Amino acid sequence: MTSDFNCHETWDAVIIGAGPAGSITAALLAERGWNVLLLERKAWPREKACGGCLNAVAIRLLRASGLGSALEGATPIHRLEVRLGNRHLSVSTPPGLAIDRKTFDGRLVEQAISRGAFFVDRAKATLLPRRSRSFREVSIEHDNRIAIVHAPLVLACDGIQGSSLRDEAWAKWQTAENAAIGLSTTVTDDSIPAGTITMCVGSGGYVGLVRQGETTVHVGAALHLESCISGGSPALLTQRILIENGISLQFNKKLTGIGPMTRQREVAGEGILAVGDACGYVEPFTGEGIAWAIRGACSLAHLLTQSGPAWTEDLALAWKTAYANEVARRQGWCKMLQALTRMPTAAAACMQLGKWFPSIPQRVAERIGG
Repeated sequence: MTSDFNCHETWDAVIIGAGPAGSITAALLAERGWNVLLLERKAWPREKACGGCLNAVAIRLLRASGLGSALEGATPIHRLEVRLGNRHLSVSTPPGLAIDRKTFDGRLVEQAISRGAFFVDRAKATLLPRRSRSFREVSIEHDNRIAIVHAPLVLACDGIQGSSLRDEAWAKWQTAENAAIGLSTTVTDDSIPAGTITMCVGSGGYVGLVRQGETTVHVGAALHLESCISGGSPALLTQRILIENGISLQFNKKLTGIGPMTRQREVAGEGILAVGDACGYVEPFTGEGIAWAIRGACSLAHLLTQSGPAWTEDLALAWKTAYANEVARRQGWCKMLQALTRMPTAAAACMQLGKWFPSIPQRVAERIGG
């Protein structure tokens, strides 16, 4: 799915990273007539170990943007089960979906291309030092040659592991002191119930499970660093947390790590706007991460089509405000749940309260995903 491109070409926007944040922004801007270059470092489509959970908000935004076809064949989700040893709390959730990320992300890129965006995979993009107030330059290494492209706006959508903003002084990460380490993998198993996100809380972190299709189960862990060190290895700690909660899974693939998860940075610099996980991340207790990326992409695309393809101080301020209101403010529930996982006694008390008064966890679930 690679297109050729010309050297020294000027674009309205260069988007680095073709995950949901990048591809959705590219699709929405291209649909409105923007000349968009979408770049992806990896060969496309690529495998990604991710639960692919989309809550009701994410589904609604995708369909409203005309991108609902990317959801075809997804597994419905309608329940959240939290386990803490012998304690279980089950609550219905607003209708969501789980989908394989290789399939989902590939379809979104296809939508961006069909709307007029220019896509190049296997493209190593490097943001060059600013030399003009009118545009930013991006060096692209592709098929053993290098091209320089120009754009008044560069959108960094390459996630928390991306390197596009590495040399931008304003974009240094601020990592939470107690940030958990993120790990994920998939296993083949049919014992995990379909339609349910299962969260297993243990002494060293928590592990989430969700079925994708008939027998594929995604495993996502948020582990305390000190517990990883004392527990032998992240894989052993993940297994131990599952066993503590009555679940036994055979890992047939290595766990993929993403380092400390809870981190934030500034979201706008001269000629650059960060979108999606490149803005920051909070442990998504029930899979809200993709929804945050989609919400951010839709919000930014609306903002840009109102302002036009040019960078101004007002645009940077507007995006900072929009991100704070549309994304960061909505991460509060996950921060609260994340804190509870570090306090087993308090978590157990909250679960018991939820059993006595089921309307409380029901309202929390609706607030997060509805």
